Amino acid sequence: MSDINKVILIGRLTRDPEIRYTNSGTPVVTISLAVNRKTSSDNAVDFIDIVLWKKLAELSNKYLKKGSQIAVDGRLQVRTYESDSGKRKVYEVVASSLQFLDKVNKIEKENSLDSGQKFSDDINNDTEFFNNFSDNDEIPF
Repeated sequence: MSDINKVILIGRLTRDPEIRYTNSGTPVVTISLAVNRKTSSDNAVDFIDIVLWKKLAELSNKYLKKGSQIAVDGRLQVRTYESDSGKRKVYEVVASSLQFLDKVNKIEKENSLDSGQKFSDDINNDTEFFNNFSDNDEIPF
């Protein structure tokens, strides 16, 4: 059986996106998403780091701001690095698509951006995997 690494979140940005570029010029944005969670006694909020690459980074930098509500579809990634206090682990979601959920404001209308519009990463296309199978193929598990 193959493994599945899929994360879907809806939440609000905790700060404005800030675009950075890798040494090779690839745009990247790291945002923090506040996601509400119900507990047995009240509500809690989880703050989850989201990494956006290429077109998603550029779009988020252009259209999103602190408080914007979005839906994110992606995969969980764990990175380790050395710091002054020792080895550290970072858990983050690498987005493959995002959807803007806020109402459209005047500036966004002028740029033809609709609320609910979904954007995908150039590399990851969820339907590609399923389109490679025909009805006659055996299921590989």
